[in-house]
Amino acid sequence: MTPSAPAAGASAVSSEAARPIPPAPICPAESAHLEIPIQAGFIKPAVDFVLSYAAQLGLTEERRRSLRFAVGDAMAVVLERNVESPGVGGSVAIQVFRGEKGLGIRILNRGVPVFEDEAAARLERLRLQGASGPKVDGIVIENLGRDGQSLTLEVKLGIPQGEVLKTGTRPVVQVAGKELVIRALRPEEAPALSRLFHSVYGYDYIGDYVYYPERLRAMLEDGSLTSTVAEMAGGRLIGHVGLVRRASSPAVYEPCMGVVDPGVKSSGTFKRLFEVTMKRVAQTPMQYAFSDCVTNIDFSQRLVARYSGVDTALFVGSQSKETQAKLVKLGLGRDPEDMDRYSILYSVIPRVEHPFGAEVVLPGNLGEMLGFLLPSLGLDWAPAPRFNPLPRSGSFSARSESAQRSIYFELPEPGHQAVTAILEDWAQALKTGCQYAAVDVPLDPPGLGQVHDLLAAQGFFVSGFLPWRHSARLCVRFQATGPTRVAWDKIKVFSEQGQRLRDVIRADCERNQLL
Repeated sequence: MTPSAPAAGASAVSSEAARPIPPAPICPAESAHLEIPIQAGFIKPAVDFVLSYAAQLGLTEERRRSLRFAVGDAMAVVLERNVESPGVGGSVAIQVFRGEKGLGIRILNRGVPVFEDEAAARLERLRLQGASGPKVDGIVIENLGRDGQSLTLEVKLGIPQGEVLKTGTRPVVQVAGKELVIRALRPEEAPALSRLFHSVYGYDYIGDYVYYPERLRAMLEDGSLTSTVAEMAGGRLIGHVGLVRRASSPAVYEPCMGVVDPGVKSSGTFKRLFEVTMKRVAQTPMQYAFSDCVTNIDFSQRLVARYSGVDTALFVGSQSKETQAKLVKLGLGRDPEDMDRYSILYSVIPRVEHPFGAEVVLPGNLGEMLGFLLPSLGLDWAPAPRFNPLPRSGSFSARSESAQRSIYFELPEPGHQAVTAILEDWAQALKTGCQYAAVDVPLDPPGLGQVHDLLAAQGFFVSGFLPWRHSARLCVRFQATGPTRVAWDKIKVFSEQGQRLRDVIRADCERNQLL
């Protein structure tokens, strides 16, 4: 979660330098690259670098003089936001290139993000007409997820046409006469939410969609996301909890995207946000909600338990520490030194009597191991027939999450060949540094007991039950870890059922890894 450290000084390098630059909006034919620390004193050298390149392209002295002010203003917009937030870290790079539209000046910002709504007036100045035309012909702000953000200035090398891109205006935030206001987030405020996530996580939050205000806005507008925020006097957002619709038939929701500025720790802000979100859960027709909580602390688990959350699975070592806010940063102590990764506790919040039906069929060994989880979901279990063979072929799908160094398999049609292929893919993933694998298998297809035996023989162990693709069906997850340290006693679980589940998973893990 710590952004890249600033470079020690400014240095000109080629575009193939050690830090890769994502593809530019305009394909450059020729380019040069400069990286600078986040310090205002480097604005002038950066501007001189751009103008030297522009001179080689034949830009007149008069236009270069006009461009000097435009590039300086653009750099100031980026750097000033970062200087106002000491300790955030990051870096700024400038790429200049000749593309199809002329000269491109691309500022790659890995520090505090800047969006058009807050810098509209400053950016508009860059397009003002002068004696030789506009200072720049176009401005493009692009969010690059974990790679940060780019601000590109376009300058036509021929007769300028004054191509202007519209900017938004900063929304006026109404604050009641209290220091802290809990309210719903408006779609046009999506950039402020992106900035809040950056201020806490840098560019390392588990879901990189939070760095794309346009995606957040679309979710808010279509109702798939309802956001509750905490706002300080003056309009600054310091906390957020979202309610995301994960499926429509049946209706399934997830309270998630919880984030609070560490500067207001121990203020009860997150608790208040979560309470408002759970009131929305109670008022919204749905089959069930679900939640996953970190286990380095049990604070959020306690909140979920207050709203009838039922612990059904534990994903051991499934997340990189880099995509979670550190306990030290949150003011909650230190992470355990003998754990390399975080484990996630999965909980279901039933909103109907039988969200997954009334009964499931399980192989005897799985039923005896995990059957205690089912009554709290309104389920009984019956043993599967002894003659329930695993088909020969089967089918599966896989997706990898590079930021988590993990791979996830789904096995909708279990079969010998499919399981063998999964194990081969996992063995290959381990060679590339993968640290976690999960295999989700629905409970109803034949051969589940044999799938369990085949996976267990290769070190996989149970995780528990979770909904199959956010539906009214359950699946069982089998999981495996790479060469990573797991301190079982440091996995904090609040509920009695969750503690029992942790102990069952630990015993299965230790048994299977000795096979």
